[in-house]
Amino acid sequence: MSVIRNFLVSPFIRNLNAARRVTYIAVMTALSVICNLLLEWKFVSVQFSLTIAVSVVTGVLVGGGTGFVIAFIGDLIGYFGGNF
Repeated sequence: MSVIRNFLVSPFIRNLNAARRVTYIAVMTALSVICNLLLEWKFVSVQFSLTIAVSVVTGVLVGGGTGFVIAFIGDLIGYFGGNF
């Protein structure tokens, strides 16, 4: 049970109070959205992006499950925001 708990939410985030936890998750989500909107560029037919690096750092800091949700929300908002 402890392994699953540590996968979903890291001990670093779990030991913080609720306000700091929400703040960390919100900042990581905003960083993911910004990376999706601004740090992608195309060269001929190849697209380069720094989104993976931000997703990995987010997953390490907040845990795999929470990092997945943050990366998914960042990709979703970045996709729809970048198309306009």
